[in-house]
Amino acid sequence: MPPEMINSVIMFEKEQADDQFWLKTDCEEEDVDFNIKRLALEKDETYIKIQEEWKEKSQKFLNERQAEAAEQQAKAKERQEAFLKQQQEASHVEETAPETE
Repeated sequence: MPPEMINSVIMFEKEQADDQFWLKTDCEEEDVDFNIKRLALEKDETYIKIQEEWKEKSQKFLNERQAEAAEQQAKAKERQEAFLKQQQEASHVEETAPETE
């Protein structure tokens, strides 16, 4: 996947996650955020631990996608270089071919 598409994929997956969250809980994410602030859960040890765990999972996911993107870019570059080399060899063969009259 090209790196420029990663943000689009992330936004699409967030929308899917929001939909799944709503289907499972019948709550909107904004309602949850509001109540987290209202109940001061940002200072709660359990909440902080959960946040850290998900932050690590998210970072791991992003790193994996980034590695996949870099691998695909390297493969695409190899294919492009092989194609260009093939084109150069083909044009070199045409140049050195004897002309028949």
